[in-house]
Amino acid sequence: QQKHVARLINYKDRFAHAKPLLFQMKILNIYQLNIFNILCFMFKCKTNESPISFHNLYTLKDKNKYNLRNDNQIQQPLSLTNFGKSCISYRGAFLWNKIVLKNFDFSHEWNYLSFKKKLKEIVLSFEDIFLYI
Repeated sequence: QQKHVARLINYKDRFAHAKPLLFQMKILNIYQLNIFNILCFMFKCKTNESPISFHNLYTLKDKNKYNLRNDNQIQQPLSLTNFGKSCISYRGAFLWNKIVLKNFDFSHEWNYLSFKKKLKEIVLSFEDIFLYI
């Protein structure tokens, strides 16, 4: 339905490709929206803005005596099945480590609104969204 509405707004026929229309309108497609919402939830968990039951859902990787580039990464739980890899505890940690830590500078504090704005720009810029699914 999202594609259908994008075609209607832009006065295109029903066979027009929707991806450029959504990109032009700066609208996230369903896959990008999934990633965006997971990472927003992760940010709320990290800043303790989520409900109390989610505060201990994620832990940082163990630090050692050396400064390594993965010190800020979130520990991914062990998952041997595809069902386990689709859970929020696994996908959230995977996406956070793969997308947020590479594109955000955490040397200064981020508030939720500025995080969402920058995250939307990053997710819209994905050429191949299926690398992150």
